[in-house]
Amino acid sequence: MSDIKEKNLEKAPHASQDNDSDMIIPLKMAQIRTNVDNWTVYIGFLVLGLGTSIVGTALYGIDWTISSAFKAFDISPAVSVASDLLNIILIPLLAALSDVYGRGIIMAGSWLLSIISEFMHGAAPDYGVYSAAEIIGSFGGTGTDLMYPIVFADFLRPRNRGFGFILQYLPSFIALGVSIPIVKATEHTDLWRILFYFKGAWIFVFCIPLLYVLFRLQNRAKGLLPSWDYNAASLKKVDWIGLIILVVSLGCFLTPFNFYQRYEEGWAAPAIFVPVIIGSLLFIVFFVWEIKYTKRPLISYRLLANRGAMIMILVRAFGTFDGNFTWYYMHTYLSLTRDIQVYQVTQIYLGFRISWYLAGFATAFVLRKYPYVRPYVWSSLLIHGIGNGLAIASRHPTSPTWFVVLAEAFIGFGGGVSSCVGLVVLQSTVEFVDIASIIAFDSLVSSVFRSVASAVANAVWNGSHWKNLQYYLPEHLHELIPELLSSNEYNELIPAEFKPNWLLAMTDSQWLMCTISVGFSVLCFLLSLLLPSIDLERCQQVIEANQAASDSEEFNEKL
Repeated sequence: MSDIKEKNLEKAPHASQDNDSDMIIPLKMAQIRTNVDNWTVYIGFLVLGLGTSIVGTALYGIDWTISSAFKAFDISPAVSVASDLLNIILIPLLAALSDVYGRGIIMAGSWLLSIISEFMHGAAPDYGVYSAAEIIGSFGGTGTDLMYPIVFADFLRPRNRGFGFILQYLPSFIALGVSIPIVKATEHTDLWRILFYFKGAWIFVFCIPLLYVLFRLQNRAKGLLPSWDYNAASLKKVDWIGLIILVVSLGCFLTPFNFYQRYEEGWAAPAIFVPVIIGSLLFIVFFVWEIKYTKRPLISYRLLANRGAMIMILVRAFGTFDGNFTWYYMHTYLSLTRDIQVYQVTQIYLGFRISWYLAGFATAFVLRKYPYVRPYVWSSLLIHGIGNGLAIASRHPTSPTWFVVLAEAFIGFGGGVSSCVGLVVLQSTVEFVDIASIIAFDSLVSSVFRSVASAVANAVWNGSHWKNLQYYLPEHLHELIPELLSSNEYNELIPAEFKPNWLLAMTDSQWLMCTISVGFSVLCFLLSLLLPSIDLERCQQVIEANQAASDSEEFNEKL
């Protein structure tokens, strides 16, 4: 591990210090857990994840058909943008409260929101209610996505934290094959509503044993600790003014990207360009506030000096941008241009998902033997970039299916390795007291990049595809373009003799998306070259030394 990283760890405050009194509950919970607690958590998350992953994978495959049925495909990314922006405020709040009150209460609230969302989805009569359910579900999903790696870090040592990756994603891997018959049975029908009801009921039943363990440990930890004024200390650490300015600026800037195509004037419409200008100005205000005025920046200067963690967060953020920018439209594109069913697209997509999971799982094991991080990151990003390059050629409707699967397998392999290593780096290059903070900041940055990617991708796809359709289709069909973008009913609305025309239009649009994706792959690789040398074994030694010092201080205080 680099000298910088070692110094950052050694200077990290111990849990026994006064300024970390708000972190003492989860630390004590980690110290008093038993093997029964450990295995209850491991098995509980696996069982809970299995049911939700099977249904979630199926719903992911048919999501574009649902939004198309509501005739809202062209604006559906706006819901994701809104969710991600609201989650920017939610993430630091949940991380702070989890350190104050323990992990159980945050998990309980997150699962409750998820359950409400699933039943709202199932009963949604229109896209407005469906969108509201999406936003509520994103709140619950943000809580669980944030807390899963934090809880696993509480229950695993640094060298073993790759297994947290396995615990989190093994159910999704198992769900790959099981979900395909479900997709086949539910696509283009109303049976998708039953899937949402089932998912909500499954979460309700199987979250109970997990909450029992977390709350029992939390109550035991409180009984072993002195009384602290937790609330004020924790919530004051969050820069709420900065977060609000950031969310409002991004909201003003990004929302027009999702709706400009519905205005006749396009970007020249005042309802479009005025919010963009306001958002840009507020973004400048945000940076001025963070640099000059706030006493509690969104990321502490101590963590900001942790070069390894910061570089990895940027790499993961641009990887998130790449994935959300390109692949939202690829499923729709494959189904329409190859004239295949949704479940067949899901089968093709297995090339990506199987390689992603297997590569991540294998990395978790190999890290125990070879705990040096940089070779994993560099090789995985290189392979990922090669896969994105192959995707440009594989997008053609006439390219063989095996070639599409091969390109996605390259992308999945590189993504799986980098995702596993990235998560372990974030959990292991900081002191225990900072795990929740660094994961929360990683989630916050990823939410920002995800919202930007969704908005920009929607604008690029709708804008380029509109122009391509105008170029390839005869003029008397141009009036159908808005409906084509919102419903994807190309075969139903366009005469068969013009099918080659709209196929060419879609192929050109997807070429642009894939080419931009390659650019971001190159950027991710170049950023990773700045990563310092990190040895996970050395990280473990430094953390154990700090923990021993903390225990010694606590023992001396008791004497």
